[in-house]
Amino acid sequence: MLQFLLPGAPNIWYGNEVGLAGHAQSIEGCRYPMEWREDRWNLDFRRLYRTLARLKRDEPVLTDGGHRVLLATESQLAFARFGQGTAFVALLNRAPDKSRIDLPVDRLGVCEQAEEVFDGRSIPVVEGVLSLQPRPRENLLLKLVFAD
Repeated sequence: MLQFLLPGAPNIWYGNEVGLAGHAQSIEGCRYPMEWREDRWNLDFRRLYRTLARLKRDEPVLTDGGHRVLLATESQLAFARFGQGTAFVALLNRAPDKSRIDLPVDRLGVCEQAEEVFDGRSIPVVEGVLSLQPRPRENLLLKLVFAD
């Protein structure tokens, strides 16, 4: 998810978008050949990559917007891409336990709620703070639309 949200073009190695197995430490010492049979693809990965590619193409802030780190710990990174009345806030979460994270989004603009891109749930922004409670290792991508 990170490479689609940072400035620049994402680099997708063949097969990532369908969950292709294999790595340099495997018995073959390399990536497995591309699996062309669609019934063996991980369709969740495919949907994720398609959604991220579509966002990168269609949302100007993901190509031309500013970026700001909102949180950086050993197990969590939250950052925003913002501009033109819109922001995307990403939470990359490696924490093994459920946690509470308060992100100050008022520095980006004024809004009342954020929408999670992948499942559509709304999360309120209260007094400029976006409070999240991600499940263990759950990553989130939130869209915020600012008041004029």
